[in-house]
Amino acid sequence: MVLNCLNHIVNTYAKFRPAPPASLIKAVVERVTEGRQKAGVSGGGAALVCVDMGCGSGQNTTLLAPYFTTVVGVDVSQPQLDVATRMHSNVGNVSFRIGSAEAMPFETGSVNLVTCCASVHWFNSPTFYREVRARKMA
Repeated sequence: MVLNCLNHIVNTYAKFRPAPPASLIKAVVERVTEGRQKAGVSGGGAALVCVDMGCGSGQNTTLLAPYFTTVVGVDVSQPQLDVATRMHSNVGNVSFRIGSAEAMPFETGSVNLVTCCASVHWFNSPTFYREVRARKMA
């Protein structure tokens, strides 16, 4: 009974959660590109890695796929990740993994962009921002 209720909630969330507009995604990606250029990183530099924290059912995560070599959606909810994987299995450079914003499952300096579409209010902000700074590279 509880599992059926949880599945219903997760599926309803996936169905009705709005996605950010394409113009916002484009503006964010342009900002990353400008930052890499200012840092002197050429197009042949390290692969572009984007992490979408609190990804839920992955709507924002997959919007980032055309702009990055690797996009990883991270969430604390396995049922959310199961829906995200099922909904977006056709996007080859996107994967999903369990994890928290306060202990990001990535190496230091390994991420070009960390996004959070609609879940930052759940995070411990000071810890999350320390994690972002530690994981971010040019």
